Amino acid sequence: MITFCYDLSVSPATYDFTGFLVSAAAESDFAVHLIPGPWGGFRDDQFAPYSVAERILMRDRIVVPMTGLAPNCHGCVVQADRRKPDGDVRHYGVRHYGANVMVEMMRRGVFPLRSTKKTGRGKPYATITLREASYWPTRNSDVAEWLKVAEWIERKGIEPVFVRDSAEAETPLPFATEPLAAIDLLERAAIYAGAELNLFVNNGPAWMAVFMGVPLLICKLVVPDIPAASERWFATCGLPVGSQMPNARPRQRLLWADDGADAIISEIETCGLL
Repeated sequence: MITFCYDLSVSPATYDFTGFLVSAAAESDFAVHLIPGPWGGFRDDQFAPYSVAERILMRDRIVVPMTGLAPNCHGCVVQADRRKPDGDVRHYGVRHYGANVMVEMMRRGVFPLRSTKKTGRGKPYATITLREASYWPTRNSDVAEWLKVAEWIERKGIEPVFVRDSAEAETPLPFATEPLAAIDLLERAAIYAGAELNLFVNNGPAWMAVFMGVPLLICKLVVPDIPAASERWFATCGLPVGSQMPNARPRQRLLWADDGADAIISEIETCGLL
């Protein structure tokens, strides 16, 4: 069995782990070892999340449970030191994550993540995942526009269900919310797996959902003042503006426009996503 090392001295404890996990899942049976970095167990940088406590929370709420979505993953070990594991070891001390890795997996037709949990919802629903983070606020969702989308979805006889950012998990909206899915990755995956459609702005959960193979629409991909969300960035990663994901699963679309209700509804109708 292969041991894939996600080295936290050079890699973030965020949804960026998705590309790493998917590339590992493209191989034979494997295990994941998280190798600690020099700053409280993480890499020493100035990127969000900014505190060790926040990074531990994201490691334990995002990185570790996500390994449970890969059927051929046989465990995740959070190492206390930088000892190199025995046996067939890959990526120790190496940066291996990000959009370029994900696009390469798409080109190879690798969409391996699966939820084994079921939701208790008894009628058709669509999810709307909001980005409401304190960092890089220009990437955040336009909540007023998404409420308009929710109204339109409801008129079609489908229940709109919001998954808010973790800091806003318990804050109510005029429509149903899933507070547990905002903080529990396996609950998040389960609700995505059962939805008629999942709607996102460009954020980490969206790309995890892509590799689950679930129906989805991702918009607001380009944010000019964010280097990792610029037109140049996407072109470098193999997704030039206007393109679609290679080998996308059924009813998976990119909308290269901001998250305005009119554009989102038009895309859903035109492409038959609902």
